[in-house]
Amino acid sequence: MNENIFWADQIASEAIDRAKRENAIVTCRSGMSTSGGKHIGNFFDITKAYIVHKAVLKRGFESRHVLTHDDRDPMRTVPLRLPDLDGKWMLLDDDARAKIAKYLGFPYISIPDPFDCCESWARHFARVLEDGIDALGMKINTYSTNDLYNEGKFDNYIMLALAKIEASRGIAQKFQKTKKSDFIPFDVLCENCGRIIAKATSFDLERRKIKYECKLKALAGKYKIEGCGHSGETSIRHGKLPWTFEWPAQWAMFSTTFEPFGKEHAEGSWKICQEVMKQIYDREPPIPHIYEFLLINGEKMSARRGNAFIVQEMLEIMEPEVF
Repeated sequence: MNENIFWADQIASEAIDRAKRENAIVTCRSGMSTSGGKHIGNFFDITKAYIVHKAVLKRGFESRHVLTHDDRDPMRTVPLRLPDLDGKWMLLDDDARAKIAKYLGFPYISIPDPFDCCESWARHFARVLEDGIDALGMKINTYSTNDLYNEGKFDNYIMLALAKIEASRGIAQKFQKTKKSDFIPFDVLCENCGRIIAKATSFDLERRKIKYECKLKALAGKYKIEGCGHSGETSIRHGKLPWTFEWPAQWAMFSTTFEPFGKEHAEGSWKICQEVMKQIYDREPPIPHIYEFLLINGEKMSARRGNAFIVQEMLEIMEPEVF
């Protein structure tokens, strides 16, 4: 690459060349879990994708920017504070945290809005994020991952992961020592307790059914959530792919040309997801762009630590164009 050319223009050229080979438009994608207030470090995902999207349009080539709200993700931990719809932070007291903690392991779309103003936790924090995007004048196509599951848009990718189960297991075990020989790439939504942590024990491809047990699960390898002990059988639409299969499924679903991500993914899930994309979904991964952590007083910005800032706060001290 020519170092004298702006980085986004370099990527735009590569993205256009790829889109022409694939006879497609350029798709720049971002994804966010609706876990709470998305801070400006998270916002690198959106701004970097958007800048490349605009660079492609500037060259006269068709482009779109897609954002998925990953609202079927399970709640792993309770944040220290949360923003209301005006972007003002509310510090959670012990009683509020205890009330929210009852929903650990539940998908965000099933958790009540802590401010009682939206239909769910997921919808509230999706709105906070979208309001920040709108305030910056950015036009993005947004999707609910939960809706995509309900509409069957993930069905094909779930079926591929199950049909190629030996390859799926091989990839998972190659990169993740915790994955055992009976690993099935599907997290089941328990029909008894409502947590999306149940372990798939077997599957029937013809009937598109999964058998499961709701038992103890360590989310992200460290947040331990107790299951209710229920066993049952359910549809492939009653759960979700694990992150290392869901992320590449989203790439494939939207024919993603370019996606930026933080270095924690570059050192971990990006390696796994490339293999899943190629071997399981038979597609090429998107063009990557890796960014650093945004630090506050030498510490990684994190909503869980309470040292995070959202777009609405930044726009109190600077213009949208400057931000």
